[in-house]
Amino acid sequence: MSVLRNIESNCNTTGHPAEIDLTLVSAGLRLSDAHARVTANGVVLLLRPIEFRLLRLLMSQPERVHSRNSILQQVWGRKVVVGERTIDVHIRHLRVLLQPFAMDC
Repeated sequence: MSVLRNIESNCNTTGHPAEIDLTLVSAGLRLSDAHARVTANGVVLLLRPIEFRLLRLLMSQPERVHSRNSILQQVWGRKVVVGERTIDVHIRHLRVLLQPFAMDC
C-alpha cells in the first residue's frame, strides 16, 4: 500500500495550490480522492459514493480491523441511522466489482 499526495503545480488566483489529491494505491487498485475515481488495473470502476468512501477508509488503513460501529461513524457519519448489515451489502458490491481483477476486500 502506498499513499501518494499530489499537489497541482498550477496555483489558483490566490496563490494557493489549486488541488490536493490524496491517491491510495494497492496491488493494481488506485483510488484518487480529488477525482473520486477508482481504477483496477487501469479500468475505471463505477462506485456509489458510499462505496467510494468505504473503500477509501479500508485502503487508507489496510492493517486495521474496523468494527461495524467504527465503519458506520467514519463512512456514514454520526447523524445517519442505518442498520449494521448495510455495511455487508456495500462490501459485497465492492467484492463483486473487484473479483474480475483478482482483488478482494
